[in-house]
Amino acid sequence: MARFIAKYAKYRHGVRTGRFMVLNDGQRQELSKELFAKFEVQVPTPDEKEIGMKVFQFHGLPEDRDTNEHVSPRNRISGLDTEDAQREFDWTDEEREIVESVLRNSYAFGDEFIEITALPAPVPWPTYDTTPVEKILDIEVAIGADLEEIARYEAENQNREAVLAILSGPVPEVEDDSVLIEA
Repeated sequence: MARFIAKYAKYRHGVRTGRFMVLNDGQRQELSKELFAKFEVQVPTPDEKEIGMKVFQFHGLPEDRDTNEHVSPRNRISGLDTEDAQREFDWTDEEREIVESVLRNSYAFGDEFIEITALPAPVPWPTYDTTPVEKILDIEVAIGADLEEIARYEAENQNREAVLAILSGPVPEVEDDSVLIEA
């Protein structure tokens, strides 16, 4: 599965032209299915649209005819989730992989559209990497940090088994609201 965003609304990128064979009785038999990447404006998440705003260059902003105001390019950004497209267009796994490969190797990659990869987990708190293992859970409880995000950050960065074991255990309840945090 891959996700892509384009700087144009309803962007389409051809992947493969369909091939047909005409039979003796005049019927057409499909030899290979036409494949294209169809981007939709409903697909990108707000975070993906923000990435698009930072990555793409927008020239000639359109204007709203009623207000004569520029329309934000954020409204143009469209997206493609290849797993959703596979279901919608009845692609095989091989056809989905062809679409992904063609998009990644396209002349327009990087200019007209980009692939969205998983963003790295944010640092749970500024001194997380130097916090002693035995204090991580105490600080997490005290500041109300998200355990899943901490575990994701740990797995992506230091990947310490002791920390991951602590994070996967039960979370102790805080009895007193006044907790001293040494971070």
